[in-house]
Amino acid sequence: MDNEIEHHDVRKEPISEEQTIKLLKGKKLFLEKKGKSVKRVTSKEADQETLLKMFLGRSGTLRAPVLMGKTWAMAGFEEDTYRELLEK
Repeated sequence: MDNEIEHHDVRKEPISEEQTIKLLKGKKLFLEKKGKSVKRVTSKEADQETLLKMFLGRSGTLRAPVLMGKTWAMAGFEEDTYRELLEK
C-alpha cells in the first residue's frame, strides 16, 4: 500500500466552495458519513450541488475530516469504511 498523506487544518485555513469542487474533480466515488450510515454516490450520479451538500459544512467551507484517494473522497469518519478504502 503506497498512500501519500497530506494534512490540511481547515479551521486555520478554510477551503472554499470553489476549492472543494477542484479537489473533488476527477474522483469516481464520493462517500459521506451521515448519522449511522455511509452514503455512496458515483461521479455519474453526482452533480455539483450534491457534492457541495456532501462535502461542505454549515460555514460553507470543506467539512472535516475528509479523506481522499486517487479515485474517491469521503466526508466524515467511519472506521470500517476507512479501512475498506485504504486497503484498495
